[in-house]
Amino acid sequence: MPAYRFLRYKYCHKHLVDLTSAVIIYLTCGSPVAMHYLYSRPEIGPLVVLNSVTRLLFWPIFVGLITFSTIKTRIRNDERQIAEKARTLRNELESMVRESWNTSAIFELRSIFDRYFALAAAVSVPDINNGSSEFLNIAEHPKTDLAKRCLNRKMAAKVSASFIESRGDLVSLLSSETISISSDLEGFVSKLSKLAGDTELETLVSHNASNDSHKFERRAA
Repeated sequence: MPAYRFLRYKYCHKHLVDLTSAVIIYLTCGSPVAMHYLYSRPEIGPLVVLNSVTRLLFWPIFVGLITFSTIKTRIRNDERQIAEKARTLRNELESMVRESWNTSAIFELRSIFDRYFALAAAVSVPDINNGSSEFLNIAEHPKTDLAKRCLNRKMAAKVSASFIESRGDLVSLLSSETISISSDLEGFVSKLSKLAGDTELETLVSHNASNDSHKFERRAA
């Protein structure tokens, strides 16, 4: 009997030590999350301490939330940087024609450029019709998944067609006499195609033989 009790005690003690070690490791991993919240508050009160303890006990959830928030912030920052680069390129394009084009033609240039860049961004989005599931659920469609895929394909086809049309307008714009003779055109087109993710733009600009390539020159006169 004493031997049995000893073995039982040894078994329980071993598992207690393992459990204690696991708890210590778990709380150690959560302590940075709790301390970060605690010391980021302007004032430390009972509610702040309670929230800090909550983060210590449930740190995996808060780490997931922090990670998601960080990724979302970086995506927004990337979008802002891309938008800023696009504005810089548009200003660069305007500088090529500012002295010879009138205000109306420059506004049209901005419209063509902005439409092209916005549609280039839309084409790169895999799931364009994000609200289709809710619409189909409300309508009680019998085959929601199939209908969603059909709507997405239809929407993607429309966006792609609009993008190709806008790119044609941009190519025609870049082929106008004032812009085509600019020494900065090649570098501008290269930067724009990379930023928009449009690998065909450079080829289309260099080989454009459209009959209306000078329509913007006539409007600008």
